[in-house]
Amino acid sequence: MTELKPGTKVRLRDNPTRSGVIGAGSEGSGRRLRLQVFLFDGAEDHFPPSALEPIFQESNSPTACFSSGRYSLAKNLRTAITHHRLSGKLANLIYSLNTTNTDFYPHQFKPVLQFLDSPSSGILIADEVGLGKTIEAGLIWTELRARFDARLLPLTEN
Repeated sequence: MTELKPGTKVRLRDNPTRSGVIGAGSEGSGRRLRLQVFLFDGAEDHFPPSALEPIFQESNSPTACFSSGRYSLAKNLRTAITHHRLSGKLANLIYSLNTTNTDFYPHQFKPVLQFLDSPSSGILIADEVGLGKTIEAGLIWTELRARFDARLLPLTEN
């Protein structure tokens, strides 16, 4: 671990948005040592060395922080997750969820998810009477319309 000297830029490990500079003062000694930190938000406080980490001039991207075992900002994590989801296959996003005024039950989305994961782009809906097979088929159709131009989809009869 890097020695924390006066003048070193640091941030709090449990709240990386709070950062500052180590001052010359300290409180206690040994295991009870607390270093003086002049925070950039104008406050001054004392923290144990284990609660601080030096700020280096390395990348603070979420990927770099994750691979080096450092904390990153919550905003950066949300950005990375959003980027990953938008650059991926989007099969886990259901576009047809709020497109109609129908009251859906959770089990009615299972066929949609199975259809999206199907390598043959097909599904057989056969469950008990009254569970909403028509609604399930409508959800699949609405999902296909949201994802593709439905006029270009091949129609097959079995």
